[in-house]
Amino acid sequence: MKRNRNCLKGMRCPQCGALEPFEVYGPCSVIVRDDGTETVQYCEWNDDYACSCPACEFNGLVQDFKIAYQKNRRRAAKRGN
Repeated sequence: MKRNRNCLKGMRCPQCGALEPFEVYGPCSVIVRDDGTETVQYCEWNDDYACSCPACEFNGLVQDFKIAYQKNRRRAAKRGN
């Protein structure tokens, strides 16, 4: 199975499973690929920034795209939390 190993390590779209690119909206807007960003300025983001998948148009937060977060949500749903 292919996995991101750089800027998007541990991330995938929770809806369609795409690995890249993702659009992150924070102090600046960037299109992020595993090998870097498509922006002309330096930009940092965190889990609370808006993020979208151009492949399926899923919108959420950066944390929603993190595989570990997705697994924790599935476990909590199974427990009824």
